[in-house]
Amino acid sequence: MRVVMLAPEIHPYAKTGGLADVLAALPRALARDGVDVTVCVPGYRAALERAGPLPAGVRVRAPVASRMEPAEIVSVPGATVPTVLVCGDRYFDRGGLYGEAGSDYADNAERFAFFCRAALEWLRAAPRPDILHVHEWQTALAPAFLRAAPELYPELAGVRSVLTIHNLAYQGRFPERDWHLLNLDRRWFVPDFLEFYHDVNFLKAGIVFADAITTVSPRYASEIETPELGEGLDGILRTRRVRLSGILNGIDMEEWNPATDRHLSAHYDRADPGGNARCKAALQR
Repeated sequence: MRVVMLAPEIHPYAKTGGLADVLAALPRALARDGVDVTVCVPGYRAALERAGPLPAGVRVRAPVASRMEPAEIVSVPGATVPTVLVCGDRYFDRGGLYGEAGSDYADNAERFAFFCRAALEWLRAAPRPDILHVHEWQTALAPAFLRAAPELYPELAGVRSVLTIHNLAYQGRFPERDWHLLNLDRRWFVPDFLEFYHDVNFLKAGIVFADAITTVSPRYASEIETPELGEGLDGILRTRRVRLSGILNGIDMEEWNPATDRHLSAHYDRADPGGNARCKAALQR
């Protein structure tokens, strides 16, 4: 099975939280079961700096509003997880991933619409994946682009899509004036699809169009179907209940091994747990 994951982060190239750790560990776990996995992330300035010298990539043009924006898809040599970067300096050559100085970038809708379109253009010429697995709102437009405008991607007909929701609170909600960036027919801007209280909701696009929806635990999958924890999307999630499942997040037992973790003040394991108390004391100090 060939899987391509679209994600906004992956450790060690781009990270703001636990999502990047998942994208570093999950593909390795799948690979051990014989799955061919590639992760595609934006070519942020930080990612390019971390990756070091890169080979020439594949050039594509991605539709954004009325323009065709250039992008270069570059494979990262020596990456533990096969990783490709979608490079476009106009969108990603910046100091932050999503914003700076406590504020989001004003053009985040355009940045991640570009990322999804460019990734799909790359996939048109790449070996076709069986599964397109997208993570969080930043990549959730990709299933919508595939299903709402299939004539643009004939090479990807039959590709199945999975959306994983790591944190429902982050939805990629933008004003209606950004609709033109998506190049989708206006008939999709209605409550049953991408419209959300007069705004465009990127995460909702993935929920509506993905073939399967997963989240980080069975309990969370149940919780987000409730008004209390559904962040306004509980209704649409209930309509897609048969497609929604919770898969408990695991841990990378090498990365988080207290017997070898260089970030700890003392080491310990099951046979000699004494270092645990020393780590606690160091934290308390």
